Amino acid sequence: MSKASSLARLANTLALLPRWRILVHEKPDGDALGGGSALVCWGKALGKDVSWGGPDPISPPYDAFLSMSCEYRAYEELPKEWLRDDTAIIVIDTSAPPRSVRGIEDGVSPATLINIDHHGDNTKFGDVVYVDDKASATSEILWDLAEAGGWRPCIEACIGVYTGIVTDCGHFTYANTTPNAHRVAARLLELGVKPQELDKRINSKGSVKELHLWGKAYSRVALIGGGRVAFTWLSDDDFQELGVSRYSTEGLANELVKVNGVDVGMLLTEEGDCVRVSFRARGKTSVRELAQRLGGGGHPQAAACRLHLSLSEAIDLIKEEVERLYARPFAPGR
Repeated sequence: MSKASSLARLANTLALLPRWRILVHEKPDGDALGGGSALVCWGKALGKDVSWGGPDPISPPYDAFLSMSCEYRAYEELPKEWLRDDTAIIVIDTSAPPRSVRGIEDGVSPATLINIDHHGDNTKFGDVVYVDDKASATSEILWDLAEAGGWRPCIEACIGVYTGIVTDCGHFTYANTTPNAHRVAARLLELGVKPQELDKRINSKGSVKELHLWGKAYSRVALIGGGRVAFTWLSDDDFQELGVSRYSTEGLANELVKVNGVDVGMLLTEEGDCVRVSFRARGKTSVRELAQRLGGGGHPQAAACRLHLSLSEAIDLIKEEVERLYARPFAPGR
């Protein structure tokens, strides 16, 4: 089935269901939240009963400017009242059920579970699945879906889609940037999106203390893997000392690959009894396979995992894995 036919079929399925329940992944990023915000706007415009949320709270800075962010809710588990035959449970930008609200993996019958994503390692869960790993962002897919369904492009939805695309393809600098991403962005600008305003909202730091946090991370940057990998770390004490949230690290891992000669950046963040590792890559290098080997996943150029180790143990493990990888080349990205 062609892309156009698949999108039209998905739009028809959504048109038949009066209740939409939209879920995003843990630690939601700009693509999940931007796309989710747009989908909520479109659903409400179509007269649907719509709500949305995810396993974690909506993160700054997106809570300050995305439409419908005040309606976002954090759910520990799938609400039982969602399990109705008139309901579409739409999981977006999520490669596997464990990355979203607990309970999805047990099935949602009699509701219809719809999986819309662009991750290449998506497990294809759900009753209706649309996965396009050639799309720059899930928000790009949602724009194409809106066009297939004839949904009106209000400015609030346009802002959500633009946010999703630019954050997931690094403002059109990552290898996952597609010609279609530029075409969609151009159309969004024609419809009134102002890039300079959104850039300020997305990338501005909330406080001087957040800059100090980044300074701590910068001061610890080390090169491993023959100088091709830059890594750094932040501890629980760093966040407590400065009084800043975990969301203050948004975008930090991206900065590590800007060092000359570096292909891969890794940020290790202590989170209680575990450590979250954010991987970034540039050019043809892929970090998805490394993240998968450590129990995570993601994109070739942006991936993550969570290690149930102490911070010092996690640092040692990452160093060992990198040195092992550089005994052979990193896998190429798509």
